[in-house]
Order: sequence, then structure tokens, then C-alpha cells
Amino acid sequence: MRKYIDKNYIYGEIKLWKSSRKNNAVGIAVEARSDKLFFQKFFSENTSFFETYGFSNLLEVIKEINKNNDKGFIGIIDLIFVELKMKK
Repeated sequence: MRKYIDKNYIYGEIKLWKSSRKNNAVGIAVEARSDKLFFQKFFSENTSFFETYGFSNLLEVIKEINKNNDKGFIGIIDLIFVELKMKK
């Protein structure tokens, strides 16, 4: 099922979240569930996490967010993954 989840699906979730969020809420895109579980402890309850199911989807979602000038949203990319990509 995850193979059918793309940037459009994830960005659709983000748009729904944006329409109902509170003013000080923050959205964070992460690559996987394990990242969400790790980073949740560093952010307040007003933070919503969105799993993108991979590095490529995360980059595409962030591009879409930037293109639409959406505020209150960030993406987190693991250094481990970046290091692995650089070694190849």
C-alpha cells in the first residue's frame, strides 16, 4: 500500500491539516514512523507529524510546500540517510 502513497497524497493530508490547525501549530514531515517516534519527544503537543515514506517523497513534499509558500511547516531528513547517499 505504501508504494501508492506519493507527494500528492501527503500534501493533500497537509492541506487538510492546514485548514483546521490552530495558529501556533507546527507541521513536520519525516521520512518514516521511526523518525516520528524519535522527534516527537522534542516538540510540543501542538506539533503534527506527517510520514512521507521515504526520502524522495519528503523532498517532493517540501518542494510543494515551498512552491505554495505554506507557513508553519518543516521537513526533517536523517543525517544517516544523507551520509549513505553521499557514499554511493
